[in-house]
Amino acid sequence: MAARRHGLAAALGTSPLVVAALFGGRAMAAAPADMPAATSASACVSQAMTMANELKHSVITPGSAQARGVPQLLKRIRAKSAACSDVLFRDGTADNPDAGLLVGNGFTYDATTCLTERACDGGNAGVILGNGGNGFNGGDGGDAGWYGGRAGNGGDAPRFCVPRASCDGGTGGDAGRYGTGGNGGNGGIGLLSTSDALAINGGAGGNGGRGGLLGGNGGRGGNGGNGGDIGLSPSSVGPAGATAFTPTASSGGTGGRGGNGGGCPAPGAMEGAGGNGGAGGAGAVGGAGGNGGTGSTGGNGGNGGNGAMSGGAGGNGGVSTSAPAVAPDGAFTYTPTAGAPGASSLGGAGGNGGAGGLGTSGGNGGNGGNGGLLATS
Repeated sequence: MAARRHGLAAALGTSPLVVAALFGGRAMAAAPADMPAATSASACVSQAMTMANELKHSVITPGSAQARGVPQLLKRIRAKSAACSDVLFRDGTADNPDAGLLVGNGFTYDATTCLTERACDGGNAGVILGNGGNGFNGGDGGDAGWYGGRAGNGGDAPRFCVPRASCDGGTGGDAGRYGTGGNGGNGGIGLLSTSDALAINGGAGGNGGRGGLLGGNGGRGGNGGNGGDIGLSPSSVGPAGATAFTPTASSGGTGGRGGNGGGCPAPGAMEGAGGNGGAGGAGAVGGAGGNGGTGSTGGNGGNGGNGAMSGGAGGNGGVSTSAPAVAPDGAFTYTPTAGAPGASSLGGAGGNGGAGGLGTSGGNGGNGGNGGLLATS
């Protein structure tokens, strides 16, 4: 949000502190329906944000956008905001990826628009309506609008990790009031070069985004990238002057954590399931699986990656947080069920099953990765 405030300050020719005052603080009274149209850009934005206060400060009140009167309010705001419509209502672009302040889709990057080795974050949607943009090259996904739109997915890291590039997958964007969080991006594949002793581990998978505030599942965690191929590196010089070689490789990346399911203790709210954790990457040492997200049903932990020397541990299952179901006679109708632990292997330990909430099940733990048998002489 800080970046948006500074961008808006430049557009309006005012200070970031003035813009911050338009966003934060306590709720103000709703603007009267007969408010005249503002003539200056800064006054226009201030008036529009005042008109939107009723929605901005009541996002936990259940009800669809239609039931909450969102279309009608936006129509009134548009009619009064000719002097700043391009600030309030627009889609993001490659140069300015965040959408307008109230309505618009965040920009989604791809290979033709993310012209850099660095990560490109998808744009955030307008605060009322809009889709979050997808990240690229390991960039994060953008957040969805509160009253409608989908969250952006985190971008996969570049396929192969190279120096100065992002190797980790991007984090998924958060959903608005309802909806599924964005998925985390996958980590990149590590590199191994015995000629220059370069070893880059596989990148970590990105975390999944949060489900909707009033209901929605968490996003899936990204998979960790595999480590570089196994090679032989000189380790010592033998008595006869011969060089001894030791098998080596870079390690697999850690799987991303599943996003937490949405939902809050408000009338009409429905909790969502936690997202599944991503799998760990394979390598000399396998990457650990990501933990499942917390939710009405906990997400499953990701499997640990296979390792040439040791496998990665499986991720822990997510915890279930649901409230108990109640029968007409007031008795609880269900009992909590813990998720099953993952299987251990020769290499990595299996993850723990998640704890079950009253009436639901925790997520299953991920399986541990297999360990390899490598000769070292």
